[in-house]
Amino acid sequence: MRTIRDRLVAALTAEAGRLLEANRPAVAALLETECLRLGVAIATPAVDAVTKRAQIHIAIAAFDDATGGDGDGLRLARELAARLRADARGGGAALGVIDPGPGHERLAAAYPRALRLTGTARAARVAEGPRNTIVRHVPVKVDAVMETNPAAVRAEADLRQTETRLEALRELVADAQEELGRLEEIPFVRGPSGRRVRQGQAQFELRLARAESRVANLQRREGALAAEENAARERLLVIPQQRSVPVFGEHPLEVVELRKVAKITVRLRLVAGDKTLLDADVTGTAAHDEVIAPAFPEAGIEEDPDDTPDDAAMARDAAAHFAVVAAGRIRAAAEQAARRFLVDARAAERAGRAAEAAEGYALYLLSTAEVASPRRADAARALFDLGGVRVPLRTGAPKDLR
Repeated sequence: MRTIRDRLVAALTAEAGRLLEANRPAVAALLETECLRLGVAIATPAVDAVTKRAQIHIAIAAFDDATGGDGDGLRLARELAARLRADARGGGAALGVIDPGPGHERLAAAYPRALRLTGTARAARVAEGPRNTIVRHVPVKVDAVMETNPAAVRAEADLRQTETRLEALRELVADAQEELGRLEEIPFVRGPSGRRVRQGQAQFELRLARAESRVANLQRREGALAAEENAARERLLVIPQQRSVPVFGEHPLEVVELRKVAKITVRLRLVAGDKTLLDADVTGTAAHDEVIAPAFPEAGIEEDPDDTPDDAAMARDAAAHFAVVAAGRIRAAAEQAARRFLVDARAAERAGRAAEAAEGYALYLLSTAEVASPRRADAARALFDLGGVRVPLRTGAPKDLR
């Protein structure tokens, strides 16, 4: 049986095919993209047809180094390029990234409208703070004393309680046996064919049966409780009456604490032709807190060695953080380049060219991050009004961007 999702995907792909034949590939691409979000692998001819038009390309040149050799401009640029690609796969803006390095200028020339990103590493340092020695007092066993075992006290209390219950039950058994004996002493007449019923004999035999049943039930309970008493007595025999309790003291233990930090600052400049979209310093940081302590077997403490990362590892972590921060700034700035689709769409709508306007709104939605924004909301409403296509707007960042 086809699921609801399968039927929805079939309807979306059929409508996308119809729109593609009607020369409306951008709107069709939105429908194909929704199918992919549903987790269904489908052919995407419309997405393939409009990707080059909708995608905002960024040519990232190797960054300059003004730190005297402490900042690796090429590595920083490549780290940022990789982050932008990861963001785009996770639902970020549809950015095409032209890597720095060999062939960069040739590839950038193939995209004359690509945004140009340059940068200069202005500061890069790794520093280790002072090593602070502190004394921690750890508990250590210094003596032991004997005391009454609480487990033995509890076991003895259980035994006494069971004995009390058994004694009370035996009294009930004796009373029931005494009553049964009195009933059995009452004479009755037997005829040749069995008992001969006389006045009151039926009531007597019912009382006798009840007394016999009561005695049997009480004797069964007595046997079970006697077994419980024996088990409690055996438990008490195997539990030590005394136990050893450790006495703890404090032992001073010298511990070294330190903090290592790395920081890198890059001046980024993103331009579209002669228009500057971003010109700002972006900083990435990394920090590591280390505790170094000797082993102390008497307290069960293992050695905590010095695992402080080296300078190269700290620099890599700072570069990774820089890429995350810079990618967000660049995505926000690059969104300005996609506004031309929105401007053109609004102009076409005012001129009465509905199909052209719908394509422009669709291109804007395809070229910007999926996170809801006022402009994306306006474009989605206009697209619905013009073509009846409803585009869902996400209200949070993709999972790998949070």
